[in-house]
Amino acid sequence: MKFLNLKVIVFSFMLGLGSAAQATVIGADFTGGDTYGSGSFNNIGWSFEVTSTIAVDGLGIFDRHGNGLAAGHQVGLWDAGGTLLTQTTVTNASVATASASGLGNWLFEDITAITLVAGNYVIGAFYTDSDPDVVMASVTGLTTMAGVNYLDSLASNSASFSMPGAYGLVEPGVFGPNFRAHSVPEPASILLFVLGLFGVSMLRRR
Repeated sequence: MKFLNLKVIVFSFMLGLGSAAQATVIGADFTGGDTYGSGSFNNIGWSFEVTSTIAVDGLGIFDRHGNGLAAGHQVGLWDAGGTLLTQTTVTNASVATASASGLGNWLFEDITAITLVAGNYVIGAFYTDSDPDVVMASVTGLTTMAGVNYLDSLASNSASFSMPGAYGLVEPGVFGPNFRAHSVPEPASILLFVLGLFGVSMLRRR
């Protein structure tokens, strides 16, 4: 009986694992929805649950109509306790990514990748009073990346950039801000594979 070379199997697996882990996708997207002005709500966003580890490598803003933002926006990511984990400013120079809605584009600014383990988090962005850059809410066809669940819409008025507070209206919303991420292989899955290879190796020696 012929056996595949163990080194070839390991190399192929690790190569595929790396490719799968680095497949970067949008945190959430939608197919339709209503357009809203920020009004007096300066900090806008949404909360989400991570069920399996992801690595966030970009923060973004929705550009309605895809014709450019009126101004740059600070975007941040917080944990459930209110600790700011990372932030950046999204501008018209940020990378444009098409939305499934066809209503505009997402603009993403690269950040140093940050790992999010299972738990609840908040994505938020700062808008000025009656900001000309609009947001999307009461969206339809909402989808999230694997390992992420949408929780609630958030909005609060504050004179400066901060984590948006409880809102709970115009669900699902409020999409202004978004993130870009890729999944991270679970250590247990890798360990099981390695143990399986060890078993194959032992059988070959008999």
